[in-house]
Amino acid sequence: MKTVEGKYASALVYSDSVEDYALAQIKLLSDDMSFKGSRIRVMPDVHPGKVGPVGFTATVTERILPSVVGVDIGCGMSAVKIKEKRVDCAQLDKLVHRRIPAGLIEEIRALAVPPIPWDVELGKWFDVHFSPLEARHTYARPSRRQGASPDIPRPRYVPADIPEYSRTYGVAVDTSGSMSAKTIGYALGAIASYSEAKEVPYARVVFCDADAYDAGYISPGDIAGRVEVKGRGGTVLQPAVDLLQHADDFPKDAPILLITDGMIEDSLNVKREHAYLLPRGNRLPFRAKGQVFYFEQKQVRDGK
Repeated sequence: MKTVEGKYASALVYSDSVEDYALAQIKLLSDDMSFKGSRIRVMPDVHPGKVGPVGFTATVTERILPSVVGVDIGCGMSAVKIKEKRVDCAQLDKLVHRRIPAGLIEEIRALAVPPIPWDVELGKWFDVHFSPLEARHTYARPSRRQGASPDIPRPRYVPADIPEYSRTYGVAVDTSGSMSAKTIGYALGAIASYSEAKEVPYARVVFCDADAYDAGYISPGDIAGRVEVKGRGGTVLQPAVDLLQHADDFPKDAPILLITDGMIEDSLNVKREHAYLLPRGNRLPFRAKGQVFYFEQKQVRDGK
């Protein structure tokens, strides 16, 4: 922690390592009459900015300097005084990675590939929850054979009508920093393939990195293209499960598929039918109540 004394104010800097240029900017602002009587606090992420340093905060008194307003907009940081004098930094770093969401938006192209051996068991899971739709006759759309016998009406077989979101399932995707873009893309590609094959019009997709980001209902075609994935922060998946289980517009009997690398919390409370999809060789940190499916990491690395 450093203190920078200025002509009109003193600045308290919550860092012991500060670039000289950033210190010069702090001194310049502390010498400015606009900050006379202000309480200046500079956050630990301090580094040089355009006018003042990034991380600069100050109370407003009689004057305001417009050029420093908004320089650090969008950033958020808290300085909290704790009782412990000795902090296990390694344990704290681990806790931050597990519990703090990052919210980074990233576009991932789903690797929509034909089903391969590891997909067989996952296909059976889809079969259990999504039986084939029965076709029905309709004279509103004539058969393709109608031209051969124009005097004889021939109906066409069409899929049965179903409510738009009644044939669906939830997908909770672990988008923490430990999940690679290719791993997520490959898993989404497999889901897109089976959704289309089983005539599932939409999947309810939720991304999670300690905080849940609801992507809403996505069609298999959109999943197989480019999807915006939000996350890359912590490794807690429960918020995504809770969002799906309590969503008013998500069917109460719809199953949930959880995609993760297994580096998540020590327990999950899932109150409906569910299954897990993990890279082969990885394990969940708890005994799963739902089925667990695996895919080969070599296939993910090679994109095969």
